[in-house]
Amino acid sequence: MQGIVILCMLANLAIQGYSPYEFVTDLIGTANRYLSDRYNGHIEPNIFAQIGVILNYTANCIGGLIIANKSNIKRALIFLCSFIPAGLHMVIYADKGTLFLCAAFFESGEDDLALALMLNKTERGWMNMLNKYDATITHEAWDVQFKYNEDWTHAWGAAPANIIPRFILGINATEPGWARWEIKPSKVLTFSAKAKIPTPHGLIDIMYDYPKRKIVFNVPKGTVAELNFNQRSLQFEPGWHEAV
Repeated sequence: MQGIVILCMLANLAIQGYSPYEFVTDLIGTANRYLSDRYNGHIEPNIFAQIGVILNYTANCIGGLIIANKSNIKRALIFLCSFIPAGLHMVIYADKGTLFLCAAFFESGEDDLALALMLNKTERGWMNMLNKYDATITHEAWDVQFKYNEDWTHAWGAAPANIIPRFILGINATEPGWARWEIKPSKVLTFSAKAKIPTPHGLIDIMYDYPKRKIVFNVPKGTVAELNFNQRSLQFEPGWHEAV
């Protein structure tokens, strides 16, 4: 099935004026040109792109179900045959890659770039959804003009809902089941914020007061929290706590 996806991708690229040879001889440069065309609205919709999307998602689901019951070697083969083409597909049909690009920026210490990506006010950004459509949910594409048949409840578009608590507030599990977890605020957290994070042990309720450089939070029963804040690392048992 993923073979058909790749053929559809190649057909789509040919329609857009790109050849496989260009990707082989100059992968980065050609990919950058394609993404530039994509974000500038110069890509022509066509049937091969639509078929590729449908089959790609279907093959990913099938691959995910199969992979759980196979040996390591077979898992590797399934990964190569299913999920690597899916990664290429994600880049070529690019809106959805923004979620992973944003996370990659945070993971590599480029927090300022990640925040700028989230707050950009162009037509291809989350702020456009909020400002133009008063969105309370997130679209499949950045704007209706870029995908005439988009839906209005798409998971990838809700990326800030997990990026903000994970990478800006810095709340993450460090052991399975949230038995241990950490608070490690990003350097771009230069504003007050509050959040409620659901865990198997109950809600983590956290408030960050930026003017006072103060964090108030609760640690649910059955968990231990580690706070990395103001160049200190502290552990906290269940209950309410305040740190400055």
